[in-house]
Amino acid sequence: MSFNKITNETDITGFLSYQQKKLLTPEQKDIRKEALYKARLAKLRKSPKIVLTKEQKKERKKAYQKKYRSQNKRQSYQKEYQKAYRAKSENIAKNLSKNIAYRASKNTHYVVYKHTSSEGSIYIGEGWNVRATDFYNRDEKWKAAFNKETVKVEILHKFDTKKEAESKEAELINEIGIENLVNKIAPKAA
Repeated sequence: MSFNKITNETDITGFLSYQQKKLLTPEQKDIRKEALYKARLAKLRKSPKIVLTKEQKKERKKAYQKKYRSQNKRQSYQKEYQKAYRAKSENIAKNLSKNIAYRASKNTHYVVYKHTSSEGSIYIGEGWNVRATDFYNRDEKWKAAFNKETVKVEILHKFDTKKEAESKEAELINEIGIENLVNKIAPKAA
């Protein structure tokens, strides 16, 4: 399909396909550009300018402020939550470090200890010196045999290293016999 060169100015300012635009000369392109610009300006001049009354301006301002406030509130709530969460986690960390420091100050040496119940049950254990009197984190067999209020605690030996304490514990368990103790398993002799 072939197109004739467009010479009429009114034809240039109307709708043209891509191929028709390609056929325009540089002068025609300039004329078209100028004519389209003038048409846009005229269209803008014809459109009525929006004039708001004072009440309408106030309503718009209130609506904008309300929207802004709700966004701001949401952000402030998030910030408050984050601050509270940080404070809570910092508090937990402080308490944890206090507990660790307390336990570290109390853990000065290793011991081999003996727990005895009123019924005659015996348990031989080893650990830091505070382990002998701490009754948490014990197995079910120990809990069934001993009452933490009435258990008798004896520190049998004190050591500087864990290895020495473990070997002495194994020696004592082998002496008494695992079947006569509440201990689950006999430790390996070092």
